[in-house]
Amino acid sequence: MLLPAMAIGTAVGPLPPSGCADTEASTNLPLRVELADMSRIEFALSLVATPSNSVEVAVGTDANADGVLSPDEADQAFGWNCGRWFRRDGVMDAELVEESGAAPVEHGSRVEKTFVLRRRELDPAWNMVRVVRRGPAVVGEVALVEGKRPGVLLMVR
Repeated sequence: MLLPAMAIGTAVGPLPPSGCADTEASTNLPLRVELADMSRIEFALSLVATPSNSVEVAVGTDANADGVLSPDEADQAFGWNCGRWFRRDGVMDAELVEESGAAPVEHGSRVEKTFVLRRRELDPAWNMVRVVRRGPAVVGEVALVEGKRPGVLLMVR
């Protein structure tokens, strides 16, 4: 499945199951960035927070065409890691970590955040999105992609 700039309501489905109760599961999604049609890409994350879980969405170019966006191929990454939101810029080799909010997040509560890449941050060479979940599996988790003019919204629940 290719996620074009105008994809509408594409359900990616659940992440592959992990072999252990507390491990990593991931999926890779082909992407096409069309700068003429896009002013931004939004990454909306919604997850059940625990002290040890993390969810990461990375975007970049699968240079070796193996169908997997490796960490060194990711230009941007966003997500939740053990109680904090982060945004990592692989091109600038910089990471911004923020507290989850003024009040501490209770174990098992739902947290949500939308990360936005503006047109000037987009790269037409990007061809892959990788979603990684680490920690205990959550029943019913799903990655949902909704295309809305003038960009793409990737929702991870």
